[in-house]
Amino acid sequence: MIGYIRGTIADKENNHILIITDHIGYTVTVSEKDLLSLQKGSQVELFTEMVVRENEISLFGFLDQEDKKMFNILNEVSGIGPRSSMGIISCLETSILKEAIISENMPVLLKLPGIGKKTAQRIILELKEKLQKSHSVHSEQSKPNEGLKKQQTCLSAVSETLSALGYTDREIIVVLPQLEDMDGLSEQDLVKKALKIIGQTK
Repeated sequence: MIGYIRGTIADKENNHILIITDHIGYTVTVSEKDLLSLQKGSQVELFTEMVVRENEISLFGFLDQEDKKMFNILNEVSGIGPRSSMGIISCLETSILKEAIISENMPVLLKLPGIGKKTAQRIILELKEKLQKSHSVHSEQSKPNEGLKKQQTCLSAVSETLSALGYTDREIIVVLPQLEDMDGLSEQDLVKKALKIIGQTK
């Protein structure tokens, strides 16, 4: 089992990178958000998960170990494989995804690629309790962050507003993580920021 790789990025294409380490090249599938921050020729350290199937051995890599944990948790859900799990992680920050599952926020889950109502319900059914236990342990180790819950509610409202304005699910999913660090802003101000960010990417 290959759980960690450090090396040089020799090539990057679509959602794959080629990492050279000790004269061996590893093709690793990464999320879109990680791919954007990786540059050809640079050094990289990835937490990896090797998935072995009958006709294929695949290696999935993550800059953040929490993303890797979430990837493995999603893979436990019936009907969701590693490709779908990576697609979900590509579109939504792990912290937002956890909160959406725990709070049964269907609108957020339904905006994920390839996730319909039945699959979203299955994700909540199979993962909510597990994530709640993990969240509870974390809360006991640190002070409860009431602001985080308020922020997630606000981001959900922003998502609904953008959808009503005619923006696509893909545009909304990409912009939401960029609003996470803007604490203290009203819903109206966050919508304005989102519109500005979307306009800059076109």
